[in-house]
Amino acid sequence: VTHMQHSSRFPQDPSTMPPSSTIRFSLEEILRKKFFGLVQKFLETEKFMILVVDEVTARIIGSCTRLSDLIDAGFVAVQNIQKKRQQIEMPVLYFISPTVENADLLSKDYEYGKNYDKENQLGERLVATYTRAYVLFTSSLGMKLALDHLVKEERFLTSVRAMSEVFIQFETFESRMFLFNRPYALHDLLQADKQVIFKLLSDCSQKLSSLCVTLNERPNIRYRAPRNDSESEKYCKFIAQILQGDSKDRGDLDSMIKTLPKWKRRQNPGTLLIIDRGQDPIAPLLHEVTYQAALADWVDYKDNIIRIEEKDGKKNSYDLAETDKWWREFRHRHLTEVLTKLREQYEEFKTKNNVAGNLSKFSDPASWDSKDMLKKVRDYPAYREFARNYKKHFSILEQIFQKVKPLQKDALLLEQDMATGMGPEGGSVNSKGFIKRVLEVCQDPSICMLSKARVVMTYIITQGGISTKDKAKVFKYLDSRVVEAIKNLDRLGIHTGEIRSEFRFNRTKSHIAAIRSHLSKESRWAMQQWRYVPRICDTVKQMLDGELDKKHYPYIQEPSQETKIQRTTALSSRRKRQQTRGEDDGGERPRFIVFILGGVTMSEARSIYRLGKQYNVDLCLGSTEILTADEYIKCLAQGAIQRDANLKVVDKSAATLPTDHSGASLGDPDSSDMKDMWRSAKKDSAKATDL
Repeated sequence: VTHMQHSSRFPQDPSTMPPSSTIRFSLEEILRKKFFGLVQKFLETEKFMILVVDEVTARIIGSCTRLSDLIDAGFVAVQNIQKKRQQIEMPVLYFISPTVENADLLSKDYEYGKNYDKENQLGERLVATYTRAYVLFTSSLGMKLALDHLVKEERFLTSVRAMSEVFIQFETFESRMFLFNRPYALHDLLQADKQVIFKLLSDCSQKLSSLCVTLNERPNIRYRAPRNDSESEKYCKFIAQILQGDSKDRGDLDSMIKTLPKWKRRQNPGTLLIIDRGQDPIAPLLHEVTYQAALADWVDYKDNIIRIEEKDGKKNSYDLAETDKWWREFRHRHLTEVLTKLREQYEEFKTKNNVAGNLSKFSDPASWDSKDMLKKVRDYPAYREFARNYKKHFSILEQIFQKVKPLQKDALLLEQDMATGMGPEGGSVNSKGFIKRVLEVCQDPSICMLSKARVVMTYIITQGGISTKDKAKVFKYLDSRVVEAIKNLDRLGIHTGEIRSEFRFNRTKSHIAAIRSHLSKESRWAMQQWRYVPRICDTVKQMLDGELDKKHYPYIQEPSQETKIQRTTALSSRRKRQQTRGEDDGGERPRFIVFILGGVTMSEARSIYRLGKQYNVDLCLGSTEILTADEYIKCLAQGAIQRDANLKVVDKSAATLPTDHSGASLGDPDSSDMKDMWRSAKKDSAKATDL
């Protein structure tokens, strides 16, 4: 049996999801249950089947399940419809997108062959690739596609046992995120081709509809209102309109629901909020110092798989799924806090594990007595698992610190000063000195071109432009391709001319309050490089509190019933009562869906996870893609920068220029405390590797 080439989205080691008490709401688990619920009746009939997918559906399935789960269910192989496959006498389940290419490949699996005369039964007759076929299409097949490409193949019609549209058109990313797999969508939105833009917006509406159907939601739909008459400001409203429909035309969601007679909506209607990238143009630019966000920023991190090159030149891949307890606990924490917690975990583990507590004796069996031997043999598997995880996270942290270190002295501090308008202690900061500090960053040969562009763009956005004189000084240190991206900021509605106060980044009172609240809660870690709170945090918090301005975020249709959140009972007490009653998934808990058109950052994802936990609601965040600073700037460049261009290259021989802005750093590796911590952590990691 020819297996589809192993994908990182299908890890081979069996693993289970974290207990429901840890993750109460999981899009990943909801999608997983839906898929296996759809195929269960086929597997009960056939027992064993082949699963055939395309590149899109492989990602969808891989985002919510593992290869081992598919094998356990009864799929003996997973094959790619776009690759040559051997004939095998087994039934098959096709889970594919309804495209012309897939329809042709599907019918080709059952064709008699060009050299076979069907009427006279003469010539070479091809054998069907599979015995019986069951077909699930991700979306509407369309009569024309069916008639032109499927119905004409007689043997396909006699082989097919079931064919249906299941409306699964999105991927999950962890428990609270969904993605539409549209890389560089922002690039398309910023160009002038209306047909390309219309296709993208229509595609988003269709995929949002499939998400709502999967969640049994017919939500109240809100959107970010246009700020002016430009076309780009109307995209959110356009998606909301074609999704909702009106009295004359049924919307995409209702059209989809109509084809599903057994579909039932939840009693407590959810809310879908549609916003665009222009709502917070700063979030993708700021250098991040929390674990997951820094990974996405600096390291080869994709689909929850990270690939790093160790000091010995060996390349390793690590799976950072929510099945990793440390990853769930640390991913949204400051890097220095993560390192500190790892050391604390190791010290605690040494007191409980006989192997970790005395590694020197463990390496010399001659020194064991019989009781020691039994204890150590019993504890060794737990130690081996602990050591593997410890080494994994330590190696990743080491990679990140090496990347971020050149920026610690000034760039990170400067970005936070400009983005928040506050100094490290929360007081106001003098903006007149910003341009001098920006120039110092641009002159520093040890800072890569990407980081320089991020600092300059942050300055222009927050200050309401840049003077012609300062522009000339700064731009001469930047690549001409990067300059083109900076000029195109105006396509996001950002003023790039002479500084004008009315165009400065607007920090509302509630946004400033959110930043100050964050500083008070994370005072130990947040004072220097982790002050800015993405604007989405403030917007969603107001929505959850029922205070979101209907003028700026109107409903596409005024709801008869708004999403209800119970606030009368303390959260801890409510959880205790739910546990007593045996509620496993929150039942009809409030549900809120936030969609960002043009890409979502991991810092915004961090905010959604925290709000969902704080308010005890089913809150999820989605977008066309996960957006990094590198992709953000390439989208703005509109083709001036090739997608495979490396903007992170620096002159390794260059020394960092001196600066007057010292400030505390990421738990500065040059400080004595951090040196001791790194030294201890390296020793622990080395011991684990040697053993």
